[in-house]
Amino acid sequence: MRQPAQGKHGSGTLRHAIFCIAAALMMVAGANPVAAQNASTAVLDVEFRIEQPDAALTIDEVCCGRLAFSGPPVRSAGAGVGGGPVWVALPALRPGAVLSLTKMVDEAELYERRPGTDDWIISRGGDSIASSGQALPVPRIAFLLSEEAPPETERFLRVVQPTTIRFGLKAWDPQAFRADFERRRLVRTLSLGFIAAIVIYNLVVSLVARDGVFALNAVTIVSLLVIDLYLTGVGALYLWPRSVSNLMLNLGLAGTTIFGALFIRQFLKVSAGGSVPARPLLVLAALAGVAAAMLVTGIITPYWLPQTALLLCVILMPVTAVVITLVELVRGNHSARILIVPLLGVMLPGGVLVLISSITAIPFGVIQPHLLEITLAFEALVFSLALASRIRMHQRDAEIARAELAQTELDSARRYARLQERERARVASELHDSIGHNLVMITGLLERGSASDLTHRDMEAAAKLSRRTVQRVRTISHDLHPATLSHLGWSEAIQSLFVELENAQGIEVRLTQSGGEPDLAPDAKLHVYRMLQELASNIAKHASATRCEAEIRNDGNALHIRIADNGVGLDDTSGLPQGLGLASIDERAKTLGGTWTLRSGDCGGAVAELTIPIAPGDAKAH
Repeated sequence: MRQPAQGKHGSGTLRHAIFCIAAALMMVAGANPVAAQNASTAVLDVEFRIEQPDAALTIDEVCCGRLAFSGPPVRSAGAGVGGGPVWVALPALRPGAVLSLTKMVDEAELYERRPGTDDWIISRGGDSIASSGQALPVPRIAFLLSEEAPPETERFLRVVQPTTIRFGLKAWDPQAFRADFERRRLVRTLSLGFIAAIVIYNLVVSLVARDGVFALNAVTIVSLLVIDLYLTGVGALYLWPRSVSNLMLNLGLAGTTIFGALFIRQFLKVSAGGSVPARPLLVLAALAGVAAAMLVTGIITPYWLPQTALLLCVILMPVTAVVITLVELVRGNHSARILIVPLLGVMLPGGVLVLISSITAIPFGVIQPHLLEITLAFEALVFSLALASRIRMHQRDAEIARAELAQTELDSARRYARLQERERARVASELHDSIGHNLVMITGLLERGSASDLTHRDMEAAAKLSRRTVQRVRTISHDLHPATLSHLGWSEAIQSLFVELENAQGIEVRLTQSGGEPDLAPDAKLHVYRMLQELASNIAKHASATRCEAEIRNDGNALHIRIADNGVGLDDTSGLPQGLGLASIDERAKTLGGTWTLRSGDCGGAVAELTIPIAPGDAKAH
């Protein structure tokens, strides 16, 4: 029993993960107290003025009065969807400082001109700039200001970012910048390593447990990780060419929507509380479809057009998931009770924080550079634990189902034993009352003949009793095991059964057989014959019918039987007996894994319908 052990493993993973994340936060806050103190005193938020002209301008046009930069100094600025470049007029900065942007953008160009010269020194950075053209080889946009430049050096910054973002500027002491870089790299390595371990764990469990929902969780985490690697600049610096950086972001956004929607659907789909209605799942399917379409569109159109739609899909997906899960929770879906905790506790608030951090300049303190990574780590952990809880829930449901099945089998065995005992009692009664009586009479005639010669009348009486006894023995033998089925074959035996009903009772029978002989084991065929025999007997004894329609159809996967009569129906007081006959039909249907119903017909009478599954090669297996 390995499955229960996963619960213990999950608890250990939880404690270990919390320790790792706490350690990461401690390192962010100040694993190196001296460096942290220097960083806090040697980094400044830069105040600057901005302009966003309608037309493209050169640096000479910007510096010569085309842009007034008349607005008040600000500490953050935004770039709009599809908007033009944002020009920034920088204040006097300390020579040798490091100027960095707080967010990753497509392109940033720093223009510097010393007093008395006409030449501009241009430095570049950004997600679309080749690595060889970057001012500093770090996973963010940063520029090292010349130590020889006087404070009155003119500086302008040109920022290009078509999608919505809000950025700020910081001026660092070089040593503080390096200390911050090392601390970020250490924490990022720890958090990404933890996330990678969670991904591997989900993939391994998916293979071992053969449950695709774990793989969907792993792929969703990887998609979110791609987004994080893009936003932090790590992906473009170390993992992929900068020319495909925006395509990778679109891929991460689309993957998060598509695989996240599939994960939610699969998580809720199999549950002891029932299946999820199709209509709510259509919303998730629609979001996944839109995301896939936008991903393809991004290959042939400017990337920021589908990227905006993908961002909207990423925002709507968790909201939709929460609504669907709450609806399922009300409906009694057991899986929804597990899923709602990570959705409301981690995913939704984490997504809101990351969104606020991306499009605003609201500070989040020491966790600001690692907000997405920490959120992603918690999401990966909590959703993995939710999946472990889902396994335990299904184990518990399976145990309950097995117990119920065992009880049902026990009740069925007891009921079948009672049926067998009743059948034995019936056969014993037949032997005693009919055959035994006839044999006693024959014996009496023969004994009387020992005292005197038998008369012709006595001989006729003995012969008549003997013939009646033989006929009765044949009837009982046929009831116990019908030789007709083995002698005549399936179709002829069924036809013979209903011909007997027609001849003996005067009931007009309309029999239809299609599909040929079913691929059933001999015992299964005997069970089906017995059920037909019992239904025909009930019509003869209780229905008071004049007409009967029987349809037996074999479609290769199941045997479908429908028998209808125009008799008194089920509401008549004479009714059908609720004893041995119907109980034997019910037991035989269950034995064959089939189902059956008995109801009143729409125009009177009764209708019996049976469906018996046919397993391929069942007859050959026996």
